[in-house]
Amino acid sequence: MNAETVIVAGDVGGTNTTIALMAPEGNSFRIVRKQRYSSQQLSGIEEAISDSLEGFRRDHPDLKLTACCFSAAGPVRDNRCKLTNVPWSVDGAVISELFGAPAFVINDFSAVCYGLPLLQLDNPEEVTVLQHPDGSIPEPHGDVMAAAGAGTGLGVGFLIRNGDHVRAFPTEAGHVDLAPVDDTMSDFYRFLRAELNGQRPGAELSISGMGISNLYRFFRSKLDGPVDDQLARIDDAAVTERPPLISRGAADGHPLLQQVMRYFVQMYANFASNAALNYIPSAGLFLAGGIAAKNQQFFLEDDLFMRTFLENYNPNIRTVIERIPVYIIRNYDVSLYGAANAARMLKE
Repeated sequence: MNAETVIVAGDVGGTNTTIALMAPEGNSFRIVRKQRYSSQQLSGIEEAISDSLEGFRRDHPDLKLTACCFSAAGPVRDNRCKLTNVPWSVDGAVISELFGAPAFVINDFSAVCYGLPLLQLDNPEEVTVLQHPDGSIPEPHGDVMAAAGAGTGLGVGFLIRNGDHVRAFPTEAGHVDLAPVDDTMSDFYRFLRAELNGQRPGAELSISGMGISNLYRFFRSKLDGPVDDQLARIDDAAVTERPPLISRGAADGHPLLQQVMRYFVQMYANFASNAALNYIPSAGLFLAGGIAAKNQQFFLEDDLFMRTFLENYNPNIRTVIERIPVYIIRNYDVSLYGAANAARMLKE
């Protein structure tokens, strides 16, 4: 390994913080060493960096870094991010001093987008290709890619290629208004708005882990008759523990939970279709985050996601949407690869 070209990549979220040593390998990278920490148990990013540095230097005593890049779940300003769900910040100046190398802090969806060009689109371990209901798959073309990802929250970003260089752009599109498209969604919108004391619900409240919980509560409120044991367990669970219980129950065939997951997929597809029209990502629209990757069956069954994604009242616009390839990201390290790629691009 050439120590002169080693990059440290970090992925800092509200749940976990991962720091990896990345070695360039062709146009991509190889993970040499990776350590994961519980973000909630850290006193700050410095604690994780100090621990990871000790391990890196022990295993690679000749370690010399060319750059560091940390992605963080929150808005970035002046190379610093105050995280949304933990009481500390990620500061590029602090990271640079600790590692002794230039350090960049970028938004988490910027990191995802910087990782998109490194994905192997013909490798099913990296991505799942969502084919059209007629079995066709559009070829990626052009220089724009985008990612929409439902996980703890909802994120969106896009990337533009210019020759060998790429530039990723974060957005706050996950917080746009929830736009009802049918009577059920209108009822759900009113359900959420009543809980928000009349404020307009955002898309994140329906297309995320908490969105699955909200959809469950909505459909559960319409249920007549006794509650079975499976629903009782979900009712008794903490809000953050409900989404996996709901998806597992749906996979096992529970009718109400299947209704929740199918409607979640439809709302996700509506949102993704709108994102596709905003960015026209002819080189690919990628569904990031753990929910899509862990619940592919609901996206693929009856081509539910793609049938909804392709709907549009205007035939000319349908033609535009039909030419956009759609993928589910299955490589959970895409943010680390993206952070490393960002460091390579930003330091030039």
